[in-house]
Amino acid sequence: MQSLPLTLFETYLFHEDRPAYPCWILTRYRFRGTFQREVLQHAWEQVNLRHPFLTAVVRRNWRGRLFWEPAVDFKPAVEWDTARQQTGWPAWKAIDLEREPGVHLIVAEGDGNAELFLQVHHSLHDGAGTFAVVDDLLVHYARMLGSQVEPARLRPDLLAGRNGFGLSAWGRLRMAPMQAIGLAASLQLHMAKVAPVRPTPPVPDGDPFPPGMPAMASRRFPPEVFKGLREAAKRNGAGVHDLLVRDAQAALGAWLKLHGSAGPLEWTRLALPVNLRRPLDIQLPAANLVGLVGIDRRVKSLARRERLLVRAREDLGWVKRRRFGYVFLVVLWLQGLLPGGIRRYARRRKCRATLLLTNLGQVLSTSPLLNADGRVSVPGAVLEDVCLQAPVRPGTSACLAVGVYASALAADLTYDPRVLTRTQAEDLVQAFSDQLRLTTESAGPPAA
Repeated sequence: MQSLPLTLFETYLFHEDRPAYPCWILTRYRFRGTFQREVLQHAWEQVNLRHPFLTAVVRRNWRGRLFWEPAVDFKPAVEWDTARQQTGWPAWKAIDLEREPGVHLIVAEGDGNAELFLQVHHSLHDGAGTFAVVDDLLVHYARMLGSQVEPARLRPDLLAGRNGFGLSAWGRLRMAPMQAIGLAASLQLHMAKVAPVRPTPPVPDGDPFPPGMPAMASRRFPPEVFKGLREAAKRNGAGVHDLLVRDAQAALGAWLKLHGSAGPLEWTRLALPVNLRRPLDIQLPAANLVGLVGIDRRVKSLARRERLLVRAREDLGWVKRRRFGYVFLVVLWLQGLLPGGIRRYARRRKCRATLLLTNLGQVLSTSPLLNADGRVSVPGAVLEDVCLQAPVRPGTSACLAVGVYASALAADLTYDPRVLTRTQAEDLVQAFSDQLRLTTESAGPPAA
């Protein structure tokens, strides 16, 4: 890989990382069955050759500009049966991208089952990227054991243009008026004070993260729930994502009545990652192609489920039609005009979002390893469950990841145990479960 400058978003995520608030994506894959260690190690080495950022480190030039460069004398290794926390997740190692690559692959086995964990610094790639890496790993593993599957065709040369999103100079010019509108709205929202889930001051950046962090509260739903969610979307003339946004906001409102201190006129913000991938990006190795938008609602408005859905459809429609997913990148560009601007912006200690919701979609649904019941299968092992932890940030102490695997819906709430108790976190994910039930049980004929 040639030396590549970090993009605006990668730079932001690099500076977001700090000991007290590590900026990692953590995923867990539970298998029925076991792996052959030497074969998995060889497959992991092949995957690292195909996704250059997995073996890259960050370097600075004399002006302080950040660049990706290949690590010297680095050999990717699978770590087996490392120490566990009480949560069942591994005891994570710190990541210093200026010293070593930002990914660890950990596998634990026992009782005829296996768990595969991937710890990745978020500046390497986004959630879609982490699933692409694991799918690539399993495909190579299966091929080495005789399966007739083909890995995706990847073009590392496309990484140099990943920050352009396929936009020509004319395309950027055409987008400029709408981006200006989105930027004005973003700056207005930026001035608003956002209520956190709990009014706890962030700890000093240099403090170590406590044992068990990030903690998690999860729910798993049978396939009937996802089916009911899709039917409810048709009945309401909406998308599934619209319903998830509404239900997350309604759940937050119900939870704040029990545990929150925000008044009815205070503002809450739901942060939403926006996938900026195009069809042509299917050949791009794992990277960050994502934006970020926020949807603000007053606390008192979170109790009006019907109105929340109408507003969610309106807001998400604007994001899609006006391509407001790029606005956050424009904000970062403006910050980057000043020396150290992106770092200062990333390190601000104000609450930027009350809750983050990331919709993972149908996870691994395009994998060539899917069996008849929609599960990923390799010789000797079948993937039964997938879980993702999004990084909590100062002031944003809860992140909800919702995804579908093998037609079953999963909701994983990552939370900061320095701010929320286990009971409070369980109550929040249960409130979301209750809102899903109300949605899937709603009556009425399909929309015309």
